[in-house]
Amino acid sequence: MTRPKALTLLALGLVLVLPGWSQHQNPRERTIYIAAVEPKGGTNVAQEPFPKGEMPKGGGYVLKKPDDKGRWEISTYKWDPGTMVVNEGDTVTFTWVSTATSTRSRSKATGSRTP
Repeated sequence: MTRPKALTLLALGLVLVLPGWSQHQNPRERTIYIAAVEPKGGTNVAQEPFPKGEMPKGGGYVLKKPDDKGRWEISTYKWDPGTMVVNEGDTVTFTWVSTATSTRSRSKATGSRTP
């Protein structure tokens, strides 16, 4: 069999098999750990001038003006992982971990398709 013909047959097989494979997986229980991460930085106006422009629209940033000693700070928040994928019907336990306070909380959900 020639290489192009073999690659064509392989590609055709994957096109036919993969869609059905993902649709027939049994629901399962899974736990996803999510860290609430707070990147934060600070400096002094003598080393880095305080930003004069506006912060990006949409929120998510905290910008503290310089104190009496000239120190200013900026922080933001993000979830890690930033993307989570589960299958329809899975029961998922989310465990939230805060790196700032070292606290944990749990929530449980069973997935279903929404219109």
